[in-house]
Amino acid sequence: LELYASRDNYSGNFTVFTTSGASQSISTYKNLTSKASFENLTPNSSGQLIITISNAQTYNYINGFTLAENAGSSTVAVSPMLNSGEIRLFALEKEGLDVLASPNPTKNSFSLKVKSNSNAPVRLRVFDLSGKIIEELQNISVNSIISLGNNYRPGVYQAEVFQGGKKSTSTLIKQQD
Repeated sequence: LELYASRDNYSGNFTVFTTSGASQSISTYKNLTSKASFENLTPNSSGQLIITISNAQTYNYINGFTLAENAGSSTVAVSPMLNSGEIRLFALEKEGLDVLASPNPTKNSFSLKVKSNSNAPVRLRVFDLSGKIIEELQNISVNSIISLGNNYRPGVYQAEVFQGGKKSTSTLIKQQD
């Protein structure tokens, strides 16, 4: 887990990130390189990682985070920021179906890999944020790699894969050249 904090004002201000009993303090003033990094985190008995954000001086900030999952059969959902300065990450059990996009974000084309515990065919739909279907493919083999062309405009898309009663979604980001 990496947490990023930066602000263009308030020289000498620090944000403190705490999770699993460990704390790291990041200077936020014009910060472009420092980050709080936590490794090998384990969710609590409710499947949560709780990150507390507090200030060392006057203010605290969070600009973003990166969460890399070790091998396993779960994904992550993020709760909204709570008034107490906590973010809660929930481990959600997968139903054996996943779609992985790379590179993501991209300036060119996407490659999607569909992973499943079943060998049944998969259906793929890609749609934009207005809900318009951009691409739809039927009878995709699991563990295959699907290349999506360069014809996507810059923006955010959702890729959904369906297999039987299961569904998995991935967000795709196409950047400007």
